[in-house]
Amino acid sequence: MKLAPERSEVLIEGDHERFRIPYASLLVCEPERFHHPMDAKTQHWLVRLVVRLEEATREVLFGLSHLDFKPRTNTVRHSLAVDMCQRIHSIALLTA
Repeated sequence: MKLAPERSEVLIEGDHERFRIPYASLLVCEPERFHHPMDAKTQHWLVRLVVRLEEATREVLFGLSHLDFKPRTNTVRHSLAVDMCQRIHSIALLTA
């Protein structure tokens, strides 16, 4: 994922799809918590976007990858998702 304030877009490269989301089409950007069915103690925090399209709205959920391979706690995963949502909100406000 990349924030592109110069183009007023959020760019997301997924496993199967690529998204170019204009900030103006974002309806919702929030962290969302999930639990693995076999490990209820571990929280998986994703960023949830709801996007207005011409024909409908679409929900996109994505996790934040890390490359340092350090262990992540529930608190750290939550903090990273909240931080990303705040970054998206702050750039969207600047470009509105």
